[in-house]
Amino acid sequence: VWAAVDRYIFSCLEHFRGLVIPGFARITWQVEHRFRRDSTELYFELLEPFCRTFHVANSRRYAAPLEADLAACEDFNYSKAALRFSRKLKKDHVVAGLRVLVIRMGEAMAQGRQMSLDFTIGKLLAREREARFVP
Repeated sequence: VWAAVDRYIFSCLEHFRGLVIPGFARITWQVEHRFRRDSTELYFELLEPFCRTFHVANSRRYAAPLEADLAACEDFNYSKAALRFSRKLKKDHVVAGLRVLVIRMGEAMAQGRQMSLDFTIGKLLAREREARFVP
């Protein structure tokens, strides 16, 4: 299941769109206005319900960006994840599998355990109830 989700995220980012994974995170591009040119940087944010449920803090280097500075995000489509980004999974497998993965990650973070989740685009690191994304 995670491989299909990871491929889905990568595909969205390749097309300069973000993805909102329900109950977990928003991953998109942030446009930074620097001097005379704009640059883009990967933006990862754990969703507020996830942070509240599992008592996890989002580690940010700076204040949250304006919505206008973030690339548009699409909502996670379970059918699309199953059909386009996996060979064998059905929609129900993706729904159940992603739910279990999110809960297990949240429980590990809530217990203060150190964990690392690999994405094609970087790593989500968690330690002592604080999570940060490293591109």
